Amino acid sequence: MTAMQKKLLRLPEILEAMSMKKSFFYLQIKRGLMSKPIKIGRSSYWEREAVEKFIAEQIAKRDVADDKEPAVRCE
Repeated sequence: MTAMQKKLLRLPEILEAMSMKKSFFYLQIKRGLMSKPIKIGRSSYWEREAVEKFIAEQIAKRDVADDKEPAVRCE
């Protein structure tokens, strides 16, 4: 995929899609879990693929955690 074919997302789009606060999103960047923004002028953008990868990683973490939880026995 060429650079011209990559889709860039602005922060409001990302926050709405993830139902996440801006401060928490930037904390994920600081922790290295999310990529740093691409700066164009004074605006910040993220590649759609990077955002989708972040979401997929969070889903995978949840699934691993679910698999590790012991089954609850109902008697």
